[in-house]
Amino acid sequence: NKSPGAPKRVTRGPLGCILKGFFDSVNIHETVLCIWSSKGIRETAMKCFHLNGLIFLGSLLLYHGVVLKVIGVVMGLDQDEDLGIVRSAVDIVYNLLWVFPMFLACKIINTFYYQDIADHAYTYFDRKKKSRPVDAANARRMVKRESLSDMLYSVIFELGLLLQGSVLLLWWPTAPLGYMYTSWIASLYCFEYGWINAGRKPTARFDVFERHWAYFLGFGIPFTLITILFSFFYSSALIGLLFPLYIITATNAEPVESEAWLVLPQKIRILYVAQYLAIKSLTYLKRVWAGASRASPF
Repeated sequence: NKSPGAPKRVTRGPLGCILKGFFDSVNIHETVLCIWSSKGIRETAMKCFHLNGLIFLGSLLLYHGVVLKVIGVVMGLDQDEDLGIVRSAVDIVYNLLWVFPMFLACKIINTFYYQDIADHAYTYFDRKKKSRPVDAANARRMVKRESLSDMLYSVIFELGLLLQGSVLLLWWPTAPLGYMYTSWIASLYCFEYGWINAGRKPTARFDVFERHWAYFLGFGIPFTLITILFSFFYSSALIGLLFPLYIITATNAEPVESEAWLVLPQKIRILYVAQYLAIKSLTYLKRVWAGASRASPF
């Protein structure tokens, strides 16, 4: 039996894979059952809901829906021009003192919440699929972790991928490709947790990702739609709120490979630039570290 999140050796046309990825991402039946069956997931998911839904998203809705209107009424501002000036000033203060700090705090805290949910989800589906015997009491200690070098490589790689996607979005001719990268990045984040728990090395994970490029493009479409339809902070709060569901869904999903079709090959090197930057950066850091170690008198 395969471990959770293992790719399925079935090929389809690119469009079929994209559609399967999309429908897998919105099919939350097994996800709901997993949350219902796991006390650990329920508790952490509730914390995630409080942080991203009630506090972060709730504060944004309260500010734009109530606070700004109250300020306008209290100050007796009837002219749109006067209200616009005051709103701009209040926006700057609000963003500096609350939104930016809250955004960063959510990013950091969510990292721990997502990892905890991913570990519980992997244990749940692993035991359900019986890919290997799992002692529930010791399951978290059995999960394979990445080496420091692999973790550093993954961090640099993901930063390079984000930079690549952001640059593509800056110019309208390349914006469609930038939105495709948004979908791919979101999918990669979702599936990385299960693959790491299964002990897959970065190079193996990226090879799987590039061979299933069409499926992962479809799986990330909901995230791309959120970024298109909502402003940056609203989309960040919504994605932070929904991301635990997608981690669980990805852990149980079975990606399918795309067949070569017309000019589209079966495997597309969509991660090449980020991988190249990560390898070069890691090699440089290792050289610097080795030089510093040789120069140290201790």
